[in-house]
Amino acid sequence: MSNETDVSRMPSLRPTGILAARASQIAQMREDTIRSPEFLDQRHLIHARMEDRKALNQFRNVRTRLLQSCGSDNAVVLVSAVGDGAGSTNMALNLAISFALDSTKTALIIDCNIQDPQLDSILDVEAGLGLTDYLLDDSVGMEAILYQTGIARLRLIPAGTHFESAAEFFTSTNMQVFLQALKLRYPDRFIVLHAPAIDVSADSRILASLCDMTILVTGYGRVSETRLVEAANIVGKERLAGIVVNQVPSVPFLDR
Repeated sequence: MSNETDVSRMPSLRPTGILAARASQIAQMREDTIRSPEFLDQRHLIHARMEDRKALNQFRNVRTRLLQSCGSDNAVVLVSAVGDGAGSTNMALNLAISFALDSTKTALIIDCNIQDPQLDSILDVEAGLGLTDYLLDDSVGMEAILYQTGIARLRLIPAGTHFESAAEFFTSTNMQVFLQALKLRYPDRFIVLHAPAIDVSADSRILASLCDMTILVTGYGRVSETRLVEAANIVGKERLAGIVVNQVPSVPFLDR
C-alpha cells in the first residue's frame, strides 16, 4: 500500500533538518509497479517523456500559478466541471501528476465523486476501502485508504465502498478535520479533490467551501457565459483559482 513516515509527529527540527526529513519521506514512497509511458499515453495522462510537450508545459504552468497563489508548501485544490463532457476527471489527475513530477513534492488525489467514481479505474488500481469508509468508521486508519498509483510520488484515495448521499459525508466535521489532518501530516503534498459538476451538485458546493482553491473545467462552447459566471460565484472570488476551457478547436494556418 504505502511506506511513508509521519513527519507531523517528528520532533522539532531546524529548517535544514525539516527539508532533509521531507526529502527522506519522499524517498521512502515505494511504488511496487511503475506505469509505462504507453499506459499513461493511452489514458491521456502527462509524464516527463511524453511527445506532446505543449500539453505537459500547460500543466506545469498551472502548477506554477497555484504554487504562487497558495503561499504555502501545500494546499487543497478542488477540480470540478461546469456542464457535461468537460473532461474534469483527467484535468484533476493531470494536475495531481504535475505536482508529483516535481521531485521535491508529492501529490494526493481524492475521488469525491461518490456516485460515479472513476479514478481507480483510470489508474487501474484495485481499490477497496476509501474516503467514505474512513469518514464513517473510526477504526479505519488513513494508511488503509492510501493507494499506490504506479506514478512516482502520487497517491490515490478512492471514493470507498459506501454510496449514500455524499452531502452527508462532506457536511460532517470529519471531512473538514480529515483535510486539515492531511495538510499537516504531509506538508510537501498537494491534495487534489475531484468532484461532480459544481453547477448541479450540492456535494461540490460543500467541498468548494472546505478547499483552499477551486479550478472549474468546462468544454469549449458547451455552456453559456452566464452559466460560467454563476458557477464562479458559487466558488467565490477568494477561492477561485481559474477556469480551464477544454477541447478548444485548433485553427489551421491559412496562407494568403
